[in-house]
Amino acid sequence: MKPTEAGLDTNLIVPTDRHTYHIRLVSSAERYVSSVAFSYPDEHQQTWSEFAKTNISSATKAADHGAGDMPTVAVNRLNFNYRIKVVHGKPEFKPLHAMDDGYHTYIAMNEEMRQQEAPVLFGISSAGEEQMVNYRLKGNMYVVDGTVAKLALVSGEGRHQERIELTREECKQRGSLGMCWDSRE
Repeated sequence: MKPTEAGLDTNLIVPTDRHTYHIRLVSSAERYVSSVAFSYPDEHQQTWSEFAKTNISSATKAADHGAGDMPTVAVNRLNFNYRIKVVHGKPEFKPLHAMDDGYHTYIAMNEEMRQQEAPVLFGISSAGEEQMVNYRLKGNMYVVDGTVAKLALVSGEGRHQERIELTREECKQRGSLGMCWDSRE
């Protein structure tokens, strides 16, 4: 739900297979919450134990059926040639690496991001204008639909803003593991 103006006040009821959530929604010109999640701490340990047991069989099934956000792709099609630069502030969230397969861009974040609000991801046009991009968060991974030449992770506003930019550099020649390299190096 996205408010169209400040001062709106309504409610939202979300029934799930576990609980029914009654949420009051109030729009404000000063504050914005981009997403809300529910966590069930008592089940995290059980979930991780089950994941560890089925990790190998799940990965095999996903590869066989093409399931999930990480499609089966030949390694030599992956592009890891991204420059990551802190532009403003001293963000605790940091991308560990970025890559794309020609169809999606994947940005793996550090563990600190789980402890705080996830930064917003924008595309940056060649004219330097910020644009919305389709993305979703899967754990610590941003999955962006398509490839974008320049992206920005932004948290906060004004002089308190923290900003990291990622720039996709064109690959002139790829090695056997998808890494870009220049024959002059």
